[in-house]
Parts: sequence; structure tokens; C-alpha cells
Amino acid sequence: MVNQNYIVVTRPEPGLSETVKKIQDLGWNVFPLPLMNIRCLNFELNFIESIQAIIFTSRQAVNYTYSLFAKQNVHYELIPVFTVGDSTARDALSLGFKIVESAHKNADALNYLIRKKLTISKGSLFFPVGKRQGCQLTNSLEKVGFHVLRKEVYEVNSIDCLSSQFKKELKRKQIHTILFFSSETGRFFINLMPKSLGDLLKNVHAIGISAKVKSILEYYQWKSIEIADIPCMEAMLSLLKKEQL
Repeated sequence: MVNQNYIVVTRPEPGLSETVKKIQDLGWNVFPLPLMNIRCLNFELNFIESIQAIIFTSRQAVNYTYSLFAKQNVHYELIPVFTVGDSTARDALSLGFKIVESAHKNADALNYLIRKKLTISKGSLFFPVGKRQGCQLTNSLEKVGFHVLRKEVYEVNSIDCLSSQFKKELKRKQIHTILFFSSETGRFFINLMPKSLGDLLKNVHAIGISAKVKSILEYYQWKSIEIADIPCMEAMLSLLKKEQL
């Protein structure tokens, strides 16, 4: 039986279609509402010979790094990869990376995994990230002696406005829960939300991927704001399942 109210998914591809399918399988109607546009940032990969591993903390970073490798004919397949979570690891494997290890959790777990598995003297770490992202992990690794080549491979920008259909369903009280998969989507949503409709969020649940998202969403009053125990889609969907009990 399908729940007639909507679960709103604010993430872009990659990940949007997969998330929509999983939520539909739980018996919900889904309202896709990607809040960001993503643009690849180009640079010369003239340092690849000096790196011992690549760090990925987002699925977008995997895709846009792969695009750069393909454009510049880089043989990347045997470069070891360390990822923050399993979805990112699966993406890396699907794009031809052969040596992939996941931290299965968050940036702290990834930090620990890298320190445990890699040796400072064996080369630099290539850390492709979104614009203005990844500074905390970079600083932490550099403090213990690693040389981190943090390179911005993509940037995200907000869409221009929320869709008229979303605002219509919000007014009709047909929105049950909105899922926020990053602090950027939370910030974009708050900035895009018409102040005149803000009180309607008191009827809506929010599920966020991190405590940082929660602090952003608290600009408005919600029916509830829940945060995943682990910053991944599966943990967020487990909170959605609780709503069905």
C-alpha cells in the first residue's frame, strides 16, 4: 500500500534515482527536488606520478575525477582509493578503480583508516573535493605529516527557485518528510524557501545526514528534525522506516 503523502528527495545525481527507488520500495510517494546544479572544474593532472592514493568523500568527486582522468588519458585503475562510505566505494569500483577500501562510516573513520593503512614517506594523497570542501580532513592528515593534494574538481550552486508544484503540495499538506543529504542542500533550501510559506514546515518532518544540517534547518520550526546515526543514505532511510511503525 502506497502512502499518499510525499517524501521529498533534495539530492542530485548520482544518488537521486537510487534513493527514489528505495523510498518507493518502502511504499511512499516520492517528490524529487534536486536543489543544486553541479559544474566540473578542470585542471592539469601533472602530479599523478607522485601520489600513493586517492581520497574520495563524495560520489560527485568520484564522477568528476573519473571525467578528468578520461579527458587527460590518465591510467588510474591501479591507484589505491580510500572512500568515506560504501556508496562512494561502489561508484569507484564501477568506474574501473581496482583497489578500493571504504571506511564504512564518516570522515573521522576515513582519517583513521588512512593513517592505519598508508605510510607518509610513500607519496602524496590526492584529495579531489567540491569547492570549499574537505579542509578539515586535509588539515588533520597534514598535521601528522601527510602531504595532501586537495584539488577542487566540482562546484555546486543553488537552483533558482523551488518548483511551483512543490509549493502547491506543501500548501495542501501533502509533504510528509524532506531528506537533506548535505549541508549545502539544507542551506539552499532555507535560502529558497519563501518566508510566507515557512510556517507550513511545522507540518513537515526533516531528516538530515549530519548535525551540521540540523543547525541550518533550525532556522525554521519543523514537526521534527532527525539526524542519521551514520552519514549515509541507509541510515537516513532507517529513520524513514520508523515513521511507518
